[in-house]
Amino acid sequence: MHGRLLSVARLVEKKGHKYAIDAVAKLVDHGYDVEYHIVGTGEREDFLRERVRERDIGDHVKFLGHVSDERLESELHEAELFVLPCVIASDGDRDVAPVALKEAMATQTACVSTSISAIPELITDGHDGILVKPNDAAALVDALSSLLDDQSRRKEIAAAGRETVETKFDISQTVDELVNVFRFCIRSHSS
Repeated sequence: MHGRLLSVARLVEKKGHKYAIDAVAKLVDHGYDVEYHIVGTGEREDFLRERVRERDIGDHVKFLGHVSDERLESELHEAELFVLPCVIASDGDRDVAPVALKEAMATQTACVSTSISAIPELITDGHDGILVKPNDAAALVDALSSLLDDQSRRKEIAAAGRETVETKFDISQTVDELVNVFRFCIRSHSS
């Protein structure tokens, strides 16, 4: 089975890239012809590149660094799966609700992430994405392979993801909330 996987995130511990890399290595071992594109830069780039080398999957993983909005849009549309296996970092840092997941859902790219912080408020496991336990490359492999193997399920999840973003995260509601934050900040600053 061929498939394109994508992560868009800063290369920091809490994004869980190392688990995605380990999962890609397992998928390749199981005969999957996957390509994993990583968009983003950060302090763990050297660590992650070394992990790719150690697992001998350099032909399957591309570090794209910063990309233009146009390139990002095409990466999202070309990917079968968006993977963001967030974890709680060793210093306690964690993602709340990654914007990149919302963007992937909005472009109807099926998402696989983890059940930490507010991610379960964004993704309902099995409906509009798949959630696995954090720090679990084996669970990630199972989730990714099940969606790579079942195109119709992947499309159902992707369509439901877009619907979730359109209904739960309506832009007018978000703008109203942002305007209120700005008003609060202005009042606080002028006091």
